Amino acid sequence: FYPTYWFNAVDWTGGVEIGISGTDGNSESASFRAGLKLGRKTDVDETKFNVTYLKATADGVQTQHNAVQNLGYERKFGDSRWSWFAKEAAEYDEFKAFDLRIALNGGLGYKFIDTDITKLKGRVGSGVSHEIGGPNDDWVAELVYGADFERKLTERQSLSLTVDYFPEWGNV
Repeated sequence: FYPTYWFNAVDWTGGVEIGISGTDGNSESASFRAGLKLGRKTDVDETKFNVTYLKATADGVQTQHNAVQNLGYERKFGDSRWSWFAKEAAEYDEFKAFDLRIALNGGLGYKFIDTDITKLKGRVGSGVSHEIGGPNDDWVAELVYGADFERKLTERQSLSLTVDYFPEWGNV
């Protein structure tokens, strides 16, 4: 309800990535990668947003052209290790049988490790996905299993890993 609560620049962190690589010789290849990452963490909740765009060619033939966008919100249950989450994802891939895939899901999260140096959080829940412009126009019910791992290496460096698995309810 309060715009200054969500749009206070002091609370947000983020980064931009741009990468270009290529080879020339017996064969030619070129690839481009761009991304944006934003995050906001308070004592009560955490919001994460990222988008990544990739395009690649080999010998003049396009081999990759896709983009993935993720938005996540997590709300803590006070001082408990438990939380609830909601996630949204969108995927565009020129080489898949759909124009756009969207997924919406939510559930419960649990912090297994929560120290200043190491964090490990798991989550389980349910949701739906939908492929727009593809052969299957149904909304598909999915389970959600995921984990986030973060290890602080130095004051300015950390290692992080996020894994999500979305099996269909009827085909676990």
